[in-house]
Amino acid sequence: PFIGISKQIGQQGLVLALGVYGPSSPVHVTFPETVTVGGTAGVEAPQRYELISRDVILLNPTLAVAYDLGHGLRVGAGFQWTIATLGFVTYANLGGGTEDAGGDMRIALRVSDWFIPGAIASVQYQPIERLQFGATFRWSDQLYGGGEARVTDSMGVSSDPTPTATLRVPFPLTFRAGVRYRHPRWGAPTGGDPMATELFDIELDGLYETGSNVSSFDVTLSGNVPGLA
Repeated sequence: PFIGISKQIGQQGLVLALGVYGPSSPVHVTFPETVTVGGTAGVEAPQRYELISRDVILLNPTLAVAYDLGHGLRVGAGFQWTIATLGFVTYANLGGGTEDAGGDMRIALRVSDWFIPGAIASVQYQPIERLQFGATFRWSDQLYGGGEARVTDSMGVSSDPTPTATLRVPFPLTFRAGVRYRHPRWGAPTGGDPMATELFDIELDGLYETGSNVSSFDVTLSGNVPGLA
């Protein structure tokens, strides 16, 4: 989802824009905690150490400015303020490497980070009327959320009081680049709605992300944790 407004300032090709968008992914995802195996119900689900449920809300308010330098060259920059509220339910095990359900701990984590700064820079170059080049770069600070984690052991004993929790997640750097050829309709005016003025277009895009720096989600608990206290 995306909502945005823009306003041209004066006659010098300066445009201001304000928008907010969220990721194109489900907000809530859930998996079973128990399954039926060979007719036996209530068997611990094998994926419980990975994920039981996920609730993620991300909003990205963005303030941006663009300027037409002339001769087909345009540049832009934006400041982004990411807001995140995250909830995860998963299991951990204290059984020394085994999957003995008697050593399971159910962890329900809920954290929020209300200010994750980010920056965007972009450039577009149109050397001729039918050909366009573009590139954009995005940087974001890491998520450092605070909240709580309700921990329940295999006997059903829950942490009391609920431990505080922090979650640290780095975000990758993102670089996108593309080239586009547009074939205008005969007699169509320059610019305007591409669906009305172009017969067809051909576009080639590339994306590079430093995804290797997102190797783990680091969770720190402070307080009374069943099985560990």
